[in-house]
Amino acid sequence: KFSMSGSQRNRLKGATVYEVGSIQYSKSKGRDWRKKITPRLQKLGINVLDPTNDSFKRSKEDKKLQQKLEQLRNEGRFEELRELGKPIRAIDLKATDKADFIIFYLDTDVFTVGSFEEIFWANRLHRPVLIYIKQGKRGLPFWLFWTFPTEFIFENWEDMFEYLEYINSSEVIDTLNGRWQFFGE
Repeated sequence: KFSMSGSQRNRLKGATVYEVGSIQYSKSKGRDWRKKITPRLQKLGINVLDPTNDSFKRSKEDKKLQQKLEQLRNEGRFEELRELGKPIRAIDLKATDKADFIIFYLDTDVFTVGSFEEIFWANRLHRPVLIYIKQGKRGLPFWLFWTFPTEFIFENWEDMFEYLEYINSSEVIDTLNGRWQFFGE
């Protein structure tokens, strides 16, 4: 699909990716797909921001905090809920700012909200947002087709990693109007 002729570059070495996808409503709390792809990203020399990893610099968003948030919501203590959650949102948006590109895992059967704010923010920053859609491209919401280049939409991990290899190694790449930017080239 992608031509990778020429010298073996390593454009993505040292780049940072932020892994975006549902946590709150996911059965695995978003850990399963991240554990699957993180080693492959790291093998390319990519720094991974994984919000489910304990090393992710964020407020302690664990089971105890989730229970507290649920309790506050159930008791109608909405201002306390808001204040307790603001640091989580701030750190996630900071990760979006820091990332060179985003990988968004979308399962349309699992509700998500923050993920959409993060990918639309990344789009405004003109960052590449690679979208893995569990239901396949035909299951992608129209709005995402209208927002992101179709080259960034994948229905399997192998195609996404083939694309990343193309970006990483090809002599000449399509930067998609400057979304992919590499200094020193």
